[in-house]
Amino acid sequence: NFELDPDLCHAFNQSSLREALEKKISRERIGNEIEKMLSKEGFEDSISHLVRFSLFSVVFVLPSQSVQLHTDNSILANLPQTCLSSLSQTKQFIEYSESMKKGVFWEGNEGKELLLVAGLFFPMIDMKIL
Repeated sequence: NFELDPDLCHAFNQSSLREALEKKISRERIGNEIEKMLSKEGFEDSISHLVRFSLFSVVFVLPSQSVQLHTDNSILANLPQTCLSSLSQTKQFIEYSESMKKGVFWEGNEGKELLLVAGLFFPMIDMKIL
């Protein structure tokens, strides 16, 4: 647990930051940073900050708007919050399974990381590009 510096919060709200992430930072670099976040405790908090500062859709890019998606529009409109909620529920499932010593279908952190990613993106399961 940590507090974000108010100056950092202000910077996150600047449109120039979103533009830089979209245009200047490679997808590979963003992926590497997400992988680092995933391997640490607090992945859910990190994703929560992406949602809070409207950076989720910049970091996790959906197909361009010129591509039609076959999905419920309410899911798409609230996708960052829905993904965060799904991640939270997945984390609770992992914690419960571990407390009951039933987490045997995954081994080590890699299995947990895979479950967390699956939980994060589960709301997108029915999305299809038309």
